[in-house]
Amino acid sequence: ALAPHYKAAAASLIEKDLAIKLAKVDVSSVENKLVAFEHGVERVPSLKLFKNGKPINFPYKNGLTSAQIVAWL
Repeated sequence: ALAPHYKAAAASLIEKDLAIKLAKVDVSSVENKLVAFEHGVERVPSLKLFKNGKPINFPYKNGLTSAQIVAWL
């Protein structure tokens, strides 16, 4: 499960005083199906990177530990 690693990655970013925010979107909910489609989410979990509200084509290919997530950012 990604959730504990994602939470630890967020805490690590805060601890390192990095201006990076992590967000979570439940793409299984009806309200968010369009968000998933618009951003090419084909499987769960998926990590997407945005800068100033715009998606960046920088695919995530690492593992799912908090250290690997932080290293990707």
